[in-house]
Amino acid sequence: RTVGEKSGADILVEALCDLGVEVVFGYPGGAVLPIYDAMFRANANGTRIKHILVRHEQAATHAAEGYARSTGKPGVVLVTSGPGATNAVTGITDALLDSIPMVVITGQVPTGLIGTDAFQEADTVGITRHCTKHNYLVKDPAKLGPTIHEAFHIATSGRPGPVVVDIPKDVQVATARYTKPGPIQHKTYRPRVKAPQSEIEQVVDMLAAAERPILYTGGGADLVIAIGSRFDDRVTGRLDAFSPNSRKVHIDIDRSSVNKNVRVDLAVIADAGHAMEDMVRIWKARQHPKPDTTDWWRRIAGWRAVGCLDFPETASDIMPQRAIRALCGRHSTSASRSPTGG
Repeated sequence: RTVGEKSGADILVEALCDLGVEVVFGYPGGAVLPIYDAMFRANANGTRIKHILVRHEQAATHAAEGYARSTGKPGVVLVTSGPGATNAVTGITDALLDSIPMVVITGQVPTGLIGTDAFQEADTVGITRHCTKHNYLVKDPAKLGPTIHEAFHIATSGRPGPVVVDIPKDVQVATARYTKPGPIQHKTYRPRVKAPQSEIEQVVDMLAAAERPILYTGGGADLVIAIGSRFDDRVTGRLDAFSPNSRKVHIDIDRSSVNKNVRVDLAVIADAGHAMEDMVRIWKARQHPKPDTTDWWRRIAGWRAVGCLDFPETASDIMPQRAIRALCGRHSTSASRSPTGG
């Protein structure tokens, strides 16, 4: 080992520390043992990265999802090659669909054995190509540090999502220098977070002219504004019959989500937070008169009065609704929202 150089595994752990990673969810295996050794050495020297040992790689990805949801930080997963990586695919796919920032580090067979059907070899990059924002196969320890930093940048910027970094075992033990990189300036990945002023003004004008505006859903609405949502079938029902008489605006940072399921009248590619701030600012500046929405609210009150989610209170039957109500801390008979459709 050249003076000043570190193993790929040590570079990985130091990069994780530089990125502020505090928790890793994982399940050990032969192809990631050098990384586990590096974590042990780092912790022995006072660098604390807490490892949560799961009993299945899918559990690691779902735990990382929960961590990301509750903390706002990217979830980090560490699994071995082959079955370790494939077991993680369900959680990776879930993170992509739910826009959850996650970095999944997978072990891989040595570079010289890739493509030989070696023990516990799988084409992790190929398998995860369609369920990640991006993925990497790192073949040079000198590129490992910058790759990890770039992976976190991609996972957490724009529309958040999972990124897979596949690291062959020989790269984990090979040595190179590590220097913490500066701000990531990717040549092609530059998500648009601010919409043009003209598009926001158009949204505000449509909102001001609407008599029955609604955010995201509605059959009787005359204007539907979807913000950071993807018009999935759980909301729209039949796509060809969804709110046929309304104009539609879709605000989303992910260009590929717009006009994918439902054709819209106005597409605004921007971060939802920035777009809403601009809408409020322009709305106040234009001083639109407050529309008369009395009839619209009367119709909404009628729908609410139906109580379609109410359930009978009975002591003799098991009522799943009661369990959900207790979990949500609700004391009325109306149901509350669930974060998942499954």
